Amino acid sequence: MTLKRKRALIAATVTGLLCAGCGASPSSAPTCTVSGVTVAANPGTINSGGTATLAATVNANASCATGVSWSVTPAGGTLTPNGNAATFSATTPGTYTITATSTADPGKSGTATVTVTAPAVACGQPNGTVVTHPANVAASETWAGNGVTHRVPNSISITGSATVTIEACAIVAMGQGATITVRDNARLVSAGTSGTS
Repeated sequence: MTLKRKRALIAATVTGLLCAGCGASPSSAPTCTVSGVTVAANPGTINSGGTATLAATVNANASCATGVSWSVTPAGGTLTPNGNAATFSATTPGTYTITATSTADPGKSGTATVTVTAPAVACGQPNGTVVTHPANVAASETWAGNGVTHRVPNSISITGSATVTIEACAIVAMGQGATITVRDNARLVSAGTSGTS
């Protein structure tokens, strides 16, 4: 074999090795498909200052990352993310929407709502609202409960067919020597709760 022929054979071999992958289709990486994100809140209602726990689940094929980013609206609470879990607390009563958004597909997200309520005033504890009843009552009325103080500074009468309903946990503060007299067909109804005596 001549030197020229050897060089041509070596060049053909090298070219063949370099182009071994030429014309072959590239391997296709699996496509990430996120079908949705669900978020669960436990509990869904908390007292002001309480804490709800949230869990996000990303429904996706195996080639996707299943992480999420968290957000809350309106502002005013504290959202503490920890991967696909988070905690939420707020001191301002209201309804908050917590969103978990897929990091693999930001177009997919899920939400849960957490309702924050003001803690109830313990029965018998004043809530700061005071209503004064200084005159006789001739028409039906309701005295609000939940810690509202109803001040009766002097003696009064409930007359005619009037009904005065005193709601659960109302506080009736009588002035010294004051009385409430029920006359005619009038009625005084005290709407206590099963837990009160």
